Amino acid sequence: MVDRLNIHAGETQVQTHVRGMPCTAVAIHVHIHPADPKTDISDWDYHGYDEVEFALYDRKGYRARWLEASMTDIDKNRIEKDLLDAWKSDMKD
Repeated sequence: MVDRLNIHAGETQVQTHVRGMPCTAVAIHVHIHPADPKTDISDWDYHGYDEVEFALYDRKGYRARWLEASMTDIDKNRIEKDLLDAWKSDMKD
């Protein structure tokens, strides 16, 4: 993983904050598993689910692992939702 922010065209990112510190969240991996009500394999397959893996970068563009470590579950869920919304919007364009 690169420690310096180098956004390539098509990479989804959002400006956000963690514990009051401004940062950029960049999607590393996005997976959308649509619901399949015809299956009885698992409730995850039946209802569908989304996965978002991301990295945080500070205002200078450096990887902010210390900020990732201090995230609360609320921060993580908010950033995942924001990235997923941005990713879906990017796919429509």
